[in-house]
Amino acid sequence: MKMIMNNQMTNFNVTMYNNKIAQLNRIIDVLNETIDCFHIWGYEITPKFFKRLMDRPAETFNKYISYEYISQYKCVDYGIEANEYDSPYYQECYQDITSEMSSIMEAHNNFCILLPYIKEAYDSSLFFIKEEEDGFKDPEVIKTKNAKWRIMQQCAEYEDYMNEEV
Repeated sequence: MKMIMNNQMTNFNVTMYNNKIAQLNRIIDVLNETIDCFHIWGYEITPKFFKRLMDRPAETFNKYISYEYISQYKCVDYGIEANEYDSPYYQECYQDITSEMSSIMEAHNNFCILLPYIKEAYDSSLFFIKEEEDGFKDPEVIKTKNAKWRIMQQCAEYEDYMNEEV
């Protein structure tokens, strides 16, 4: 006779499941908001770019959508020099820069707050960047097909027991 260790599910933590699903939905919203900030400014969102963003968020934000870059672009768009304070368009340009930077910094802040959970969800294959036939022209983060199933596995509670095998 031989003893075999088995386990059986004894409970499913519904509250934990609902919280994890809500957190995944929040992560996806924040990621889409974040990649939109880069995509609007002309950057291609590829898996390689996304991995860099997760590994080095401050550097990536500063390199690609910094205040200096946005200011230069907006000033050119308004047809003024950066320090042309007497221009009739300066205030409007400055407000536009401030508004854009506010959106970017809000996305950056939300991204940084959720970064540990984003990395965990990424490592657990709960989401991916959807690729179209023509590449990443309109990037979007979506849940994987088995995301809910993977989360269900995390929320199941098991009990070990010994069984005799004849």
